[in-house]
Order: sequence, then structure tokens, then C-alpha cells
Amino acid sequence: MVVPAKEDVSYSNITDNFFIGAPEGVSWTSSEPVIDIADNDCKFVQNYSGDIILTGTIGNFIKTFALKAVFVKSGITDIGADPGTDGQQLYYDLQGRRLPQPGHGITIIRNASGTYKVIR
Repeated sequence: MVVPAKEDVSYSNITDNFFIGAPEGVSWTSSEPVIDIADNDCKFVQNYSGDIILTGTIGNFIKTFALKAVFVKSGITDIGADPGTDGQQLYYDLQGRRLPQPGHGITIIRNASGTYKVIR
């Protein structure tokens, strides 16, 4: 059984990594090297648009699934502290403007870990 991601409504519109399920002993292969299959997880290793044939094999029994994939990764892999902050705290007012230091009234403090704190 192939389980598409929530956003995918059929086997003809695979846009994200997906899961495969099967009884113990089934081995899976892909017609395209763009999918890494580990246990029940199928993960795209690069952007890909086109047809893919997944084949499940156990003993002499073979089942194939024809998929049409359009997988495009954004390239954003991690969100961290703002460049150039060197672990310093950043201060903002309620309009989102950066302040050089805590101001009068409500100030939002962003720590290098990405957490926020509000002071009055």
C-alpha cells in the first residue's frame, strides 16, 4: 500500500515525501533514483517531476504502483538567528521596527535562540 501525503489526493499528484506499508518481508524498489526508500519511508533526494514506478516484491509476488510526482524543495533548510546578531538580543517595538535598545512602553526581545520575551 502506498500512502500519499495529506496534500496529495491521488497517486498522480505526489508533491511530498510519502509512506509505503506492507507485511514484513516486502522489499520496495523505485524506477527512479530520486527516491530513498528506508523501512516504510519514501523520501525524495532531489527535485523531480515525472513518472515513477514503485515495485513491492515478496517471494514470487510483485505489485507495482504508477506514480506521477512533482517534487520541488524550496532550499530553505533551517531558520536560525538573524545573520550578524552574534548571539545578541534584538529589540523591536509593537510595529516591528528594530530598536537599538529597549525603549519606553512595550518592547519585544528576540534572543539568539529564536525565543521572544515582552517587557513593559
